[in-house]
Amino acid sequence: MKTKKFFVDVLALNLFIFCSAFFVEVFFSGISLGVFLKGRALMIIPNIITVEPYSRTRIWIGKKLGEWKSPRWHQITRDTLVFLLYRVPLVFLILTFLGAPVSKVLTACGVATLTAGFTGRPYGIFLDWMRRKCNV
Repeated sequence: MKTKKFFVDVLALNLFIFCSAFFVEVFFSGISLGVFLKGRALMIIPNIITVEPYSRTRIWIGKKLGEWKSPRWHQITRDTLVFLLYRVPLVFLILTFLGAPVSKVLTACGVATLTAGFTGRPYGIFLDWMRRKCNV
């Protein structure tokens, strides 16, 4: 069951990140489609490596945040924090590795940071949905 959960998490992460990163990197930051596609291909390995720590960190931060009156705000805060901790540094590393101009890398990281509040929880919802659909 643990292997199945791992593969579901990898699939969910790569699908979600591909779609959301397109808007951040290509639409907002002006990174070329070629660099974007190379970046997404390069991100598959880091996504595989970070999917389990991401899941554990999500649980850990959820516990550290304690009980809240609003479970919804607890989930939003948890997912936003974890998304910021994992995704923004990876965007920076991959785009820098690909040789994207510093201004575009910084713009992409800035936009990714700003949009984490809008993408962290939707990713958490998508991840939980994928897990339910795949019975993990």
